[in-house]
Amino acid sequence: TYLSNESHISSSRTLNKILDECESKLSLCDENNIKESYRFTFIYSLQAIVSYCIWIIEIIHQAYKKHNNIKEFICLTPDSIYHGGEYINNSQKFAGILLNRYAQAHNVKTLNFTFSNTVSERGNEQKPPKRLLTFSRFFYQRTLKIMSKRKFLALTTVERNIDKVARELTQENPELEIAQLSKLEFTSKTSSLKSALLSLVTQFGVFFLVLFKIKIPRFISKKNLSAIVEIAADAILRQNSSSFEESLKNSTIELKKLESFSLHNVLFDDFVHLKIKEGITPKIKELEKITMSLFNFLEKVQPKLTLSIDSISATCSIGEISSKLGLKSTIISHGSHPLPSCETSENEFKRLARGLILTPYPFAAIQSKLALDFVTKYQLKSQKILTGPLTWGKLFQTDKNVLNKLNVPVGKKVILHAGTSKQRPFVRFFMYETLDEYIQTIIELINAVDKMNNAFLVIKFRPRTNLSLDDLRSALPDSPNYVISIEERFLDVLAKSDLLVSYSSTTMEEAIENRIPVLQIGAQGRMQYLPAIKITDRQSPFERSSVYFLKDYSLLSFTIENILNTFGQKPLEDSEISEYKIPNSQRASLL
Repeated sequence: TYLSNESHISSSRTLNKILDECESKLSLCDENNIKESYRFTFIYSLQAIVSYCIWIIEIIHQAYKKHNNIKEFICLTPDSIYHGGEYINNSQKFAGILLNRYAQAHNVKTLNFTFSNTVSERGNEQKPPKRLLTFSRFFYQRTLKIMSKRKFLALTTVERNIDKVARELTQENPELEIAQLSKLEFTSKTSSLKSALLSLVTQFGVFFLVLFKIKIPRFISKKNLSAIVEIAADAILRQNSSSFEESLKNSTIELKKLESFSLHNVLFDDFVHLKIKEGITPKIKELEKITMSLFNFLEKVQPKLTLSIDSISATCSIGEISSKLGLKSTIISHGSHPLPSCETSENEFKRLARGLILTPYPFAAIQSKLALDFVTKYQLKSQKILTGPLTWGKLFQTDKNVLNKLNVPVGKKVILHAGTSKQRPFVRFFMYETLDEYIQTIIELINAVDKMNNAFLVIKFRPRTNLSLDDLRSALPDSPNYVISIEERFLDVLAKSDLLVSYSSTTMEEAIENRIPVLQIGAQGRMQYLPAIKITDRQSPFERSSVYFLKDYSLLSFTIENILNTFGQKPLEDSEISEYKIPNSQRASLL
């Protein structure tokens, strides 16, 4: 990799400075005085294009410095660029263009080739007739009228175990019914004729199911729901307010005055402004319509409780609206929030937390002692509910035969690696591993385990567009001492593991919650994610700890063997995990 830790730090600081300057120019507010949702969503989307350009330019710069005798760059550039969508997708290939600009800025010759960048046609779907949308809205409004007379628990998603949390609450409060807010975004695809017909049929069916108190059939939803609420038709029929459009227009004009969009004398301001015009601005306009519909929904139905795992775009609006209407709405972060160890990690942790725990929601579930320390330091405005783990780390049920399914040899100690290979739109220079770093960590683990007699490595992997299973397999050495797990539930594998290895992941807190020690390695050791004992030599005796931090891979086999031996007969005790866990005696219910 060409990116050193110093490159990651400087890139992170550059990104943070640019985003702060951009946010200072935004003045967005709708007729209900909703502000944070638009501002944060705008910056969250803008971060994708800015971080991507910084990432590419920094790689080019470091490569040029390393190979100081480069006489010519070969630039492969697309014949067209699609700028639509609020994030970066595979049709948006800017590397060749940025390389050409870097060459010009540093007086290096270029050899240019152009390739055909075929992008599927967008926006040509047959638009639904207004009458069809009106019919759908009619049944939607009738559904809300019925719901307003009953007690509903609203969910913004049924992912990340939040549906299980909701079912536990309904068992404690039988009068509550569960409703999922579906289609909180609409695009040209979701507003097509086919989609609108499907939405109408669904809304018609849901209306009668809610009317007669019949649960949603399992072939539609396996989540035991009483209602599915689709606001798309209602939102599409709304009009953006002229005052909001004017504030959005003025904000984009102010952004064009900035001279911040450059790195190493390479400008990328044209990419940013085109993305704002064709990707982000339509997204924010759509969000205003959705927010108006959500305001109407929450004001009419008055849910007894609304739960969300994030606060981005429409889900951020729900939190802000709930605060204004005095409704109980709770954010349950699906992430981990330890205190940062330096200024660079602080900037990235706080920016991430704005969409997960430092949000406009009136209530926030605090799932760990680390999160409590974090929100205390950064002055959380939401009312805290100390719950312990809800969306992560909670073993609702386990597959006791999971190791047999993975063909793990009987009697071997199980080392579980669980990291995340992030995709292009979600670059965080300091707190996330690059793909190279992610793969290198796994290779080092395989080599270390191969030197041991009693260990077996399970690699928990989620295929991505930028790293498929075949890609990963081809990059790893052959060995009988590891297996890649995809289909098995993470918590099932964790429950049967003796050690978790990761870099910066919620899986680390999940392991501690279940009394499994953690080893933090990876990313050139640039960040210590959790409080830990640092391993710097072959220390003896080997000290017990919930978390260990290791930078030197030459000590990897030694460290793993000692952790496995230390905890083989004596698992983590209460006193050893007290700085991470909220005591059971202090935990409270969401209601």
